[in-house]
Amino acid sequence: MRQDHAARTRAPIPGERADDQRWRMLAQRLRPHAGAVARSIVEGVRQAVPAYTRPLGGLFGEVLTGAVEAMLRRSLDEITTPGTPRDDSLKVFRDLGKAEFAAGRSLDSLHAAYRLGGQIVWRQLSAFARHHGVSPGALARYSEAISTHVARLSEASAEGYAAAQAKPDNRVRGELLALLLAESPAEPRALAEAARTARWALPGAALAVALRCTTGEPSPIAFPATVLADFHGEQPCLVVPADDPALATLAALPGWQVATGPVVPLADVRESLRLARCALDLAQRGLLPDEPVLDCGDHVLALMLFAPGNEPVVAELIESRLAPLDSVTGAERGRLLVTLREWLAARGKTAEIAAGLDVHPQTVRARVRRLTELFGDDLTDPRCRFELEIAVRAKIALLAGVSGA
Repeated sequence: MRQDHAARTRAPIPGERADDQRWRMLAQRLRPHAGAVARSIVEGVRQAVPAYTRPLGGLFGEVLTGAVEAMLRRSLDEITTPGTPRDDSLKVFRDLGKAEFAAGRSLDSLHAAYRLGGQIVWRQLSAFARHHGVSPGALARYSEAISTHVARLSEASAEGYAAAQAKPDNRVRGELLALLLAESPAEPRALAEAARTARWALPGAALAVALRCTTGEPSPIAFPATVLADFHGEQPCLVVPADDPALATLAALPGWQVATGPVVPLADVRESLRLARCALDLAQRGLLPDEPVLDCGDHVLALMLFAPGNEPVVAELIESRLAPLDSVTGAERGRLLVTLREWLAARGKTAEIAAGLDVHPQTVRARVRRLTELFGDDLTDPRCRFELEIAVRAKIALLAGVSGA
């Protein structure tokens, strides 16, 4: 039986290129060395990826070495014997994704380990192949194949990670999140018990993150167990401990728009979520930039002005403070409005205003004279100047939102 298998692997395949024939024979010779390659991969990861220094030094490292060796052997079998039946060789890597979630880690370290493993495999295989005369063109094809394989492993772990997040066992985490975001603050004892059941360490401070799906089928999000998440409600959201490393991953969530609320004491995280959701709403209305990630800290004035319920107050402020512009025609009104904004921000510095508007300083002086005729002493009164600046910025934001709608 072994002789038959060896004969099949050595027999040339009709139409097969010489490089591919040589590569199949090399793969056959490499198969007995899969264990050594697997050990070098695990040791390399243990030394280079800090998160795995200890775990890979014990029983977990031995189990993973065996899994990597089995994966290498299956990959070599696919080369030496095309059409070899494939079992679910990715299961162990899905399980690794689940284990990362249970350990409270993100997938960053695991993905780094996969990339390093691919590099080690490539160094060893390419050296062996060059020694046996495989051409550079064939090497390039197999380099691409290794990169594709590493991507498959990363995707499998991401699937396992997402599956762990969605397990029914995480129902208690959903209940904890509901307690934190309830209209009436939860009793400390009930909150502590829910956190203990969910195995979530209560932080002193946290922030909320509002999510809005921007595609029909958004990419799954993999966060560590330190993050409480609701992806399936009408208004998806997260609660993240302050300074949690997971915050760094919010910058790249394909298929989602993200708004981060301010860091607050844990008891006030509902208010953080209210502001984050307000930011998403204002972005949809064109009153905030329609960016993938919005930080409420960067848009405090807009949130103060346009938060739900504040519209009548803002309208009254605009009407009362900008009433002098009602006597001006439309085109001139727009020019004076933006000049007034720049004048207030630059504290009357003509050169700075001219640069900001890209006009001649003499044009700025003429417009400021016109503004002085219209607004009189309001331009020098500190309280009026403050209210004018708010009214001008609110009016320009509203005009931009209407034009972009």
